[in-house]
Amino acid sequence: MKKLLKYFFRFDLLIATSITVLFLVLMETIAVNIDFLDPLEMAVADIEFSDLAYKVFEDNGEVIVDTNIVLINVGDLSREGIAAQVEIINQYNPKVVGFDIVFEKRKQNNSDSLLSTAFSKVENLVLVNILGKSIDDIAHFDNNRTSNEIFTKYAHNGFANLPEGNSYRTIRNFYPTLYHDTVKLNAFAAEIIKHYNSSIYKKFISRNNESETIKYRGNFSKFYYLDYSDVFDPEMDLSFIENKIVLFGYLGSNFAEMEYSLKDKFFTPLNEKYVGRSYPDMFGLTIHANIISMIIQETFITDLSVFANFLFSFFILYINAFIFHFIHKKYFNFYGGLSKVIMVFESVIILFICLIVFHTFRVQIDAKLSIIGLIFLPDILETYLRIKYKKRS
Repeated sequence: MKKLLKYFFRFDLLIATSITVLFLVLMETIAVNIDFLDPLEMAVADIEFSDLAYKVFEDNGEVIVDTNIVLINVGDLSREGIAAQVEIINQYNPKVVGFDIVFEKRKQNNSDSLLSTAFSKVENLVLVNILGKSIDDIAHFDNNRTSNEIFTKYAHNGFANLPEGNSYRTIRNFYPTLYHDTVKLNAFAAEIIKHYNSSIYKKFISRNNESETIKYRGNFSKFYYLDYSDVFDPEMDLSFIENKIVLFGYLGSNFAEMEYSLKDKFFTPLNEKYVGRSYPDMFGLTIHANIISMIIQETFITDLSVFANFLFSFFILYINAFIFHFIHKKYFNFYGGLSKVIMVFESVIILFICLIVFHTFRVQIDAKLSIIGLIFLPDILETYLRIKYKKRS
């Protein structure tokens, strides 16, 4: 055993592997701090290999509808129209009603009064607020946009902020809680769950994660959904709404125009184009529904820590340094070609293993460092060995 360990663990390989890792860290630092490289840095940062798991392993047609959640499109309705929707829906005794809309300013007294009256009849109402900040701190915000007091007096609040929500980055995670000044606030989805099922809420909050990766169920069709006109249809049987979570929000002017609307729409891992996409694919309301569904079904994703990902990548690179060193020593004339073949083949294998782990165990491994490192490792190792042997001679 000692001979095997002595044979496998070599100082030269540790140095070459360490240089490769440091080189990648340096490249990332340069990309972050040089303005003209920002597009490249953003493009690389927005790539997550785990996104491919949704396309490789998951047939969206086989994912069943989450019947706990009903999405209702408000379209371009006025507050009076929304009030009429709420009055109708409330007749069917939903468990929780949530609004992904901020009614910040007063409008017409009549319409505001109708909406306020409708809200007063809802047993468990949750309205969103939008947190803003003037300080560079992920978890703490000093601005809080809420609906007008005439509406909030009947409601609980949860923030609707999504990470990278104002950019073209992909929405892969959310913050369960954030701080407004010194007050701890729940995310919209967490606040919904709190009033839907307290035991599920307590179990979720006890995870105590600063950020949670979203396990997407699917787009709006993976939930019950109604266009605004469906709610007003006297022939529509809405009895299925009883004891459900009902989420109101914008899903296009109407369902026929949904595909073409970009308002409150974001990129997600379910986007049809993994690279080079041009249109966002999911409304914010549906993202919140996916988060709620994940919490209820407890399909949480475990993200490896930065340290665990580093150890994984370093171990992979070290094993390859050992293999490349053997080829360099025994088959020097074929080193360039063989190392490239191994690099390509092993990158595919690593990626496939990470996708299987993500799909089967819902554990997310960040393989970017190891895969990108494999590109540079053969040349770095060869350069290091040349310098070492040149010094000896």
